[in-house]
Amino acid sequence: VSLFLKAIPMSMGNTCSLDASIDAAEVVVTRIETDTGLVGIGECGTVAGYPASARSVIEGSADLAAAHLMDMDPTLIGAVNERLLGVPGQIGALRTGIDMACWDILGKAEGKPLHALLGGKLQETVPIYCLIVGESPDELASSLQEWRRKGFKRFHFRVVRADIATHQARINRILSMR
Repeated sequence: VSLFLKAIPMSMGNTCSLDASIDAAEVVVTRIETDTGLVGIGECGTVAGYPASARSVIEGSADLAAAHLMDMDPTLIGAVNERLLGVPGQIGALRTGIDMACWDILGKAEGKPLHALLGGKLQETVPIYCLIVGESPDELASSLQEWRRKGFKRFHFRVVRADIATHQARINRILSMR
């Protein structure tokens, strides 16, 4: 088990409800290599992508995870998750990445895509939502227009620290653009 940080640039920045702004989200990438040489990759987010949160997840966790996963079959995903439930420390935050890496290994071992392992495709395409940013109704509308020009059709936005009238104005402005 190895872990490393990956910074994901946020081209428009990210303003969360706590008024903190970040230019890049840091995620923890999980890499698990089996004794047969198969490699699974997973990823877990951290608290709003804040670097300090990501670094605290990594410190010491790779060795701890490896110690608990040694001699386990990563294709037995339920057993892996069950084992990790009782592990103290930051392993809880890493379980998502470990779970993804195990599914990746299972897919490679079986020669099947993930959707086949989970019961098959339900649809041919998956809609993607775009996060639009802006504190004022006009900033939010401008962001929506910009991303529409790039081909996005579905959007969501975050609540920012403001009074209820500002929230309502932001919502109404976006609804008027449907």
